[in-house]
Amino acid sequence: MSCKLEKLKAKAFANPKLKQEYDRLEPEFKLINDLIKKRNTTGLTQHQVAEQIDTEEVKTSIQKK
Repeated sequence: MSCKLEKLKAKAFANPKLKQEYDRLEPEFKLINDLIKKRNTTGLTQHQVAEQIDTEEVKTSIQKK
């Protein structure tokens, strides 16, 4: 991770409410990151991922952002 990102996170996490909310959402962030990594390593398109998880392609592209 870059030094700038670490500094930004440290500054942001100094706010206890922000850190608490970040921690609450961490499982969702992890799931999204895992899905993106898997998609990249398998070479699947967003459409193919959407078909495999039985959802709409637009929902998979929104999660990627």
